Amino acid sequence: MLTGRNEDRRRVRRLLPALLLLAVAATAVWLLWPDDRPSDAPRAGGSRVSGPRAGTSRAGAPTTAGCSAVDLTGVGGRRAVAGWRAVVEPVHRAACAGDFTALSRLLGGGRPKDFLTEECAGCGAADIVAMWRDEYGLDPAALARLLESPPVVDQGGLTYEHGDMVAVFGRGTSQLPGGWSAFFVRCHEDDTCAALLPSG
Repeated sequence: MLTGRNEDRRRVRRLLPALLLLAVAATAVWLLWPDDRPSDAPRAGGSRVSGPRAGTSRAGAPTTAGCSAVDLTGVGGRRAVAGWRAVVEPVHRAACAGDFTALSRLLGGGRPKDFLTEECAGCGAADIVAMWRDEYGLDPAALARLLESPPVVDQGGLTYEHGDMVAVFGRGTSQLPGGWSAFFVRCHEDDTCAALLPSG
């Protein structure tokens, strides 16, 4: 009978949105549910973390092979830690991987003209990173280790300082988000760097 088939189709059409909503909700719960798997197990949307020193940071974020976790000591509560982690960890991951191209993309939140570093008038991101590598002999692992040391936290953001190397992550403004705002391989050679130091 045609009437019965039409009624079945109407029921299916009414149930379809509810089934889709249920599938989306189940997926969201699965993705957000606390993860009891070991830290080296594959994660949804992520990659496997491996290596002799791979593990989990203090706040549970996976670390990169051969590197410890970024140090966010003193930045505040969970929300502040999560916010700063989103800013600092991409730089740390790129440095751990020795990926100069990725580092260049992170300069000044993608705006190298707003990024402070050693003198490099009119340089683009690739020029700046090439200067660090070729003229200053930057070993990216040294930048990774710098970000694994405790930062100085002030109203402007985070300043990592070790030896003569300094990295600054600015808090941001209402117009600009926070980001990697400065890096100096040899701070003592640059007056701008000395002025950025919390002790200076």
